[in-house]
Amino acid sequence: MIFTSFIVATKGPKLKILPFDPHGDRLNLGKGWERWLERFERDLKYNVCEHNEAENSETVQMALLIYAGIQVEDIHDSLPFPTRPSSVSNEQWTEYRKSKEKLNKYFLPQKSNDFALFELMRVKPEEGERTGNYAARLRKAVEKCDFANWTADKMIKCLIISNLHDDQLRLICLQKKLRLDQLLEKARMREDVMAMNEVMHKKDGEK
Repeated sequence: MIFTSFIVATKGPKLKILPFDPHGDRLNLGKGWERWLERFERDLKYNVCEHNEAENSETVQMALLIYAGIQVEDIHDSLPFPTRPSSVSNEQWTEYRKSKEKLNKYFLPQKSNDFALFELMRVKPEEGERTGNYAARLRKAVEKCDFANWTADKMIKCLIISNLHDDQLRLICLQKKLRLDQLLEKARMREDVMAMNEVMHKKDGEK
């Protein structure tokens, strides 16, 4: 969600959002942080009138840290100063955006389009769920996927990674952006090496 407008309240905005719990595994923590931040920005925008964010950036930054809770505030204060993204202008690089960038880098896991596509394919309709509701959940999952220059090779690569039995190869694929031919070459080499390793570890006399 892009949050672009706020107004300064005399004693700060009064929101109903609960503090964020910064504990848990990486993937669920990242999803939880995205939901919490979206709710925070929506709550903030609903409870105060629209105004220029740049003029009230420090107020919004303080609201973020106060409502996120003392544990998140301590994490925020321990993190290094973030580098301004090239897509963000100096005027847009407000105190709030800096704090948001800090916490996003901390809580959100490394992005992987192959994993995002894997999660999309795992979204199944629930028993008795209306088609419109299912479509809404699919749209939410699709937001994390990159379909630019989509090809059959990309789809095949995604399906291979999703169904690999070799955990080490899957880790390599998720860490690097590989083309299908590169993935297949790595898979071939891994299979050959594993076959050689199995022969070398056979006991004497085994055939």
